[in-house]
Amino acid sequence: VPLISGHADLSAFLHKDIDNWPIKTIENIPTQNTLSFDYMAKDSHYMARTMTTSHTPIKDGDGGGLFSVDGGVSWTGFKTQQGFGGRVAVAADTQTIIWIPMGKTAYYSSNNGSTWTACSGLSSSIISPTSIWLPSQPLAADRIIGSSFYVLDGDILKGSNNTGKTFEPLVTVPKKVSPSWKITVLVNPLKAG
Repeated sequence: VPLISGHADLSAFLHKDIDNWPIKTIENIPTQNTLSFDYMAKDSHYMARTMTTSHTPIKDGDGGGLFSVDGGVSWTGFKTQQGFGGRVAVAADTQTIIWIPMGKTAYYSSNNGSTWTACSGLSSSIISPTSIWLPSQPLAADRIIGSSFYVLDGDILKGSNNTGKTFEPLVTVPKKVSPSWKITVLVNPLKAG
């Protein structure tokens, strides 16, 4: 698949031909806003994403997370939803997902969201629960090392080397750089760490 795009109001599209806009969304599950996508670096057919079903989610049940095993052609909702919206990351070489729902801590799952366990070493609320429009992406999976993830928790970048079970501080982001809600954590797709 050349491209998958996520949108506000329009959910998500599978672009089989990037010169022509798809005529319908890819949904087999009703969503309104796609907030976050990620894929397994070693097998891009496996993906996860987060969404909301309204513009002003204020409670659990107003969205959640989904996974795909066929490159985004079809999606299945996580069996157990930990919240709504937020950000998601997928390990480089396993079907391990880390999800930070809005207004909550991060959770990890290795069974497509059937069960979730809270990650240790992170704040109880990482992403604001009041606005789906914040531009930050405080979560990333290392593209080479399958057990490594990174989270910007306030002004501290934290890392995990055990598939999200525990996070340790790596570096403090200087306050003069930017408020944490404007920062996106990016990884080099060709280099570990």
